[in-house]
Amino acid sequence: MKERGLISILALSRDQRRSRDYLQDKLWSTKEATQAQTSLRRALSNIRKTDPALEDVICADRADVWLRPARWCVETTRDPPDVELLENLRIRDPEFESWRRDQQARLVDSARAPPRQAPYMAPFMTAYMTRAEQAEPERRFDIVMIGAPASDKERFAREYLACILQRRLRELGPTTICEEPRLDATNAERIELRSHIEGRNLVVLLRLVGGHLRACHWSGHATLPFALTAMQASDQLSTLVAQAFAASLAVLRSASGAPSPPGLRLQTASQLLFSGARDKIDSAETMLCTLPDVGISRAWRAFGRLTRAIEFQQFDTDLAIEGLQLANDALTDTPNATVSALAAIVAMKLDGDIDLGFHLAQSAIAVDDQNPYALNALSQAHFFRGTFTEGFEQARRARLAAIGLPNNYYWDMQACLSALGVGNIDAAIGYARDSYLRWPRCRPPLRYLVALHQLSGDTETAATYAEQLRRMEPDFTLRSLSDPAYPVETLRRLGLLEAVQTP
Repeated sequence: MKERGLISILALSRDQRRSRDYLQDKLWSTKEATQAQTSLRRALSNIRKTDPALEDVICADRADVWLRPARWCVETTRDPPDVELLENLRIRDPEFESWRRDQQARLVDSARAPPRQAPYMAPFMTAYMTRAEQAEPERRFDIVMIGAPASDKERFAREYLACILQRRLRELGPTTICEEPRLDATNAERIELRSHIEGRNLVVLLRLVGGHLRACHWSGHATLPFALTAMQASDQLSTLVAQAFAASLAVLRSASGAPSPPGLRLQTASQLLFSGARDKIDSAETMLCTLPDVGISRAWRAFGRLTRAIEFQQFDTDLAIEGLQLANDALTDTPNATVSALAAIVAMKLDGDIDLGFHLAQSAIAVDDQNPYALNALSQAHFFRGTFTEGFEQARRARLAAIGLPNNYYWDMQACLSALGVGNIDAAIGYARDSYLRWPRCRPPLRYLVALHQLSGDTETAATYAEQLRRMEPDFTLRSLSDPAYPVETLRRLGLLEAVQTP
């Protein structure tokens, strides 16, 4: 009976995929974790033994279980349901029954809801929507561990690194860990992981290969400590994972024509939200509306509302309510580090709920401690709580984890703000300068370069940056820094604006 429940949950899930933890929680919630893991493995084995045809339908790796869409179809209807969903399936687990009731309620609500009226769209937006609906399928990533490990210790370290890579690459598309290359690796990129032991360290080599000729697009290596705690805190690990993600994103951009796959469109939209330009933020929000209505797209839409509130001083009630609601809705989906991180920042900055923000940031780190958005959320939470040293350390790690991302100037800027928390003005100026050099048209680093150089007495350099800022903000003067509505909140919160000499 649990086997039928397992297939039912997968069939009614988005993308017909769920994490092993989710399935264990819904079907074996009353058992210990190890017992639940064993029960799930046994259920998967029973399904395949009962019907050999299902062996090509249900798939699993170390993290997820899913149904292959090419061999499985779920039909839906808008007719009002006159029977109870899965009425003949009785599983004695309170979590499963709760899930079944939720699905029944959604089915009833969906059937009763009036047809949605499409919002007005300009012609260019309609054309974009048409292309998006015809988007090519998501590209897959296979993480292939090459060669046999010399010891159990090396095997564990390799698998730990592979899991970290898998969590990051899922943002671009479905990702699988393999012991050997798959024969049906069409529409997939492959990251090959090799390693050897050198003293007390693990030397790792990663190669990104793809295309018909399996050409090498990128390679990177690192020397990592064997001790797990030291490996987790290693700057080399953060840098290597960030470089692998950035290389994979670059391959998607170069391989994809128009239309592009959903994972790439999501990355493009999120990048535009950090531009600080109203037209690009508008384009980002339009693009996000064309993506599937899942947790990650809702979270980015919530972040877009926050961006409007801060960058354009649109602190109206409706915008805040909409942003908070989108963030809350996003959290109901499968746990995701980026979703929790964005929801944390929205909660802290739109609602002033520092405790919730700190909790969500910790939840994001628990899912993926190498995610740059999660590290940034935890850094900001520490800053708001007054634990500035911890905030600065997390901002430094977040900056490393964001190496190679198109919008890495954002993490430079966050490091600048965190450096101000620990009173390191010189470091803050350096980070703001790096941010400015990566994106000269971005206004936040220019604002802080003006203020910080003015604060340190270098009025000539401050005037130079002020002149550049006026090209984007014609009304800017040094007196603007004293305006309570001007977006230099960190300087205001730390009391540094009082020391800035303004005419």
